[in-house]
Amino acid sequence: PPNMIMAYTDGSCIRNEGGETMVGAGIWLRQNDPKNRVIHLPNYIEQTNNMDETVVILAAVQNTLHNQALLIKSDSQVTIDSLTKHLQKREDDGWIGTVNKNILRPLAAILRK
Repeated sequence: PPNMIMAYTDGSCIRNEGGETMVGAGIWLRQNDPKNRVIHLPNYIEQTNNMDETVVILAAVQNTLHNQALLIKSDSQVTIDSLTKHLQKREDDGWIGTVNKNILRPLAAILRK
């Protein structure tokens, strides 16, 4: 579609020698776009690379108008598989045992609209 938005997402999780975790993620749409964002996960969210990849995709979807086409480019195969190959089974199982369910569940609901 001509007005499609392409969002590039990435996350990072670094643990220092003291065991502290530093997690962040970003969305890049295009040069100087005010919707380009850096996201730092709050401490109450599990601090993993997969979690911040999922959070940043949720943010990209939330910041796109519901009638706009959105293409997300992510290097996280775990997140891509969670939203494609494994999504139906996780929903059917009531999200039992799904680590990132507090982020995946609302993301799936938005994507299904």
